[in-house]
Amino acid sequence: MTNEIHVSEAEVKEALSGLKNSIQALEDGFSPKTLSENGLEMAEKFNEINTSIVSFLEVYHTLLINSEEMTRNSVDVIKETDANIVSEIELLK
Repeated sequence: MTNEIHVSEAEVKEALSGLKNSIQALEDGFSPKTLSENGLEMAEKFNEINTSIVSFLEVYHTLLINSEEMTRNSVDVIKETDANIVSEIELLK
């Protein structure tokens, strides 16, 4: 077992792009649709459930976007840290 962490920036960015596309598809795939006001209890319950699902998806969408951005930032920090370590090692030689 090694103590090295290998990060393929291209693979991570490709995966994050796929995630971002999926997030956008989620956003486009659900929209609240109101049933006609016919007084049926079932229609009212359906509207309540639909509203809850839409609210959940909005929160989930926000969390996914934040996660995607934080992952990109983490990769950038790892890359910068690695470059700094290499520079420090070169100075010590």
